Amino acid sequence: MQGAIRASTAAGTITAWFIPEGKLLGPSQLESGAGDILVYIPRELAISIDATVESPSGEFFLEHSSKTTTRIDADPAMPLKVTYTGSDPSTRTVRAEAALNGGGEVLRLKTVSGNIRLRYSGSPAPAGLNIEPSLEVLRRQIEFRLKTSREEIDRQLEV
Repeated sequence: MQGAIRASTAAGTITAWFIPEGKLLGPSQLESGAGDILVYIPRELAISIDATVESPSGEFFLEHSSKTTTRIDADPAMPLKVTYTGSDPSTRTVRAEAALNGGGEVLRLKTVSGNIRLRYSGSPAPAGLNIEPSLEVLRRQIEFRLKTSREEIDRQLEV
């Protein structure tokens, strides 16, 4: 991805790949109500990360390992600062912040009932996930969806 982005889903996974030549042109946000957020970041990208997980059950974990299913799972080389707020386990929030390569535009990540996974590009996918499709396949899928959406809009305008 390149430029400022904003994506949200009520119940689904968001996966984002940032390109090495790219640069966020403004604050960006990825948010999932009941799903995971997985972000692949080039090692050389200057970016500030603000990740928040709210859990109705109050169960939080922070791990720097791909062996454990966790709420926030980051590459061990990422310098995360983690804070917890709320004394009531049913409303507790965990927040992880990082300034990679000195920091840059802010990427806000938020999920209410899911996991946040931060990986450097080229890192293996977390255990149990096989989501490293080629960018060419993704490009074709996006082009197909765009074409079918345009055709549907054209049909609706003809009526």
